[in-house]
Amino acid sequence: MDLKQARFVPERAVERTIDTLPDKRAKIENALKNYLGDPESLRNLERLFDKSGYVYDHGALLKGLMEPSSYMVLDGGKRVRPLTTMFIIDALGGDSRRLVEFAIIPEVVHNGTLILDDIQDGSETRRGKDAVHKKFGLDIGSNLGVFLQTFPVVATIDSDKIDEKTKKRMLAMWARETTRVTIGQAIDIVWHRQEVDPRKITEEKYLQMALDKNGTLKMAAQLGAILAGASDEVLEAMGRFGARFGVAFQLQDDVLNLEKSRVTASKGKIGDDITEGKISLLVVYTLQQAPKEVGDELVGILKEHTREPQKIRRAIEILKSYDAVERVRELQRRMVSEAFAILDNTLPLSPERVTLKMFVDVLVFGRPSEGAKFSPYPDWLLRHPKPGPISWRRETAPEWLTGLS
Repeated sequence: MDLKQARFVPERAVERTIDTLPDKRAKIENALKNYLGDPESLRNLERLFDKSGYVYDHGALLKGLMEPSSYMVLDGGKRVRPLTTMFIIDALGGDSRRLVEFAIIPEVVHNGTLILDDIQDGSETRRGKDAVHKKFGLDIGSNLGVFLQTFPVVATIDSDKIDEKTKKRMLAMWARETTRVTIGQAIDIVWHRQEVDPRKITEEKYLQMALDKNGTLKMAAQLGAILAGASDEVLEAMGRFGARFGVAFQLQDDVLNLEKSRVTASKGKIGDDITEGKISLLVVYTLQQAPKEVGDELVGILKEHTREPQKIRRAIEILKSYDAVERVRELQRRMVSEAFAILDNTLPLSPERVTLKMFVDVLVFGRPSEGAKFSPYPDWLLRHPKPGPISWRRETAPEWLTGLS
């Protein structure tokens, strides 16, 4: 299909691209299983590290690494990061099917950060079940969190499927973005402990924290560019796209934590962010607008890390009373608009680019849960009944209009 001079992508071509999603997802799951979930994973681990002449305790490694890894990584997750990587590889002319084992790296790192995040936040559940540290213990959980963030690097170095230049670019990006996550987490921890005055936290400070803490989405976008052999300019642009996507996605989670939603079903109860004492952008905006006494009340509830339903309901009531939700939604729209502009200015027009924008749209602005062809995504993203404010529909048209097939 020659789209160099086209203004539209044929709908049929986009639908065919959407139809590849189940296959992509299956390849991702298979790669994760091979990486962390079967006896071959243990043999690969030994092959990478066993240079001493001694013998590993297989039973201990199964109990301490493989079983909790399978519990965390293989049993849940939307696979947003590897899918993002694969979309970008394909949009840049690469073949993502050949590179799945590398596309899963941000997913593995992300799961490591979630384990440590749950420990540091005191969260008891993740994805509707016990958090790793609750099921396997704090010691195994904290060790596994570090392992999942670092093991992909060793596997990458050892691989003979990519050249040394690509490895060097991947490792430099991994080091930067995993460090970025710890910086964002450090700021978030200090904020929810209220070691700084919440009233002094600005929108700009929050966005920097959120960008850093969600660095694995930026990592996923950059990885797609690296694996496709793109230039440094494209790599930088994909980083900016991933950063905006990550922040918009985080803002969605913050809003959904105030009501019954996929977020509360995953992490526990409505208002868990209140119990954690989380200084979300909703809190920042509310403290800017609310009278001092109301702001003081909200800060006090957050500082208590309360589990009392009445106090949690009161905090949510305050957060919904001063246009904070509307301001966050507007910022989401701006972030997605900027992300799409980056894609338009960087990636060639293609079914993959359009599908990536649909993917972002559905994840950030909500999706139907029924009739899913590619669970948990809609049967046809193209027919999504609630498209976000930045329409990708302008880029699609029937074949008779485009003259392409």
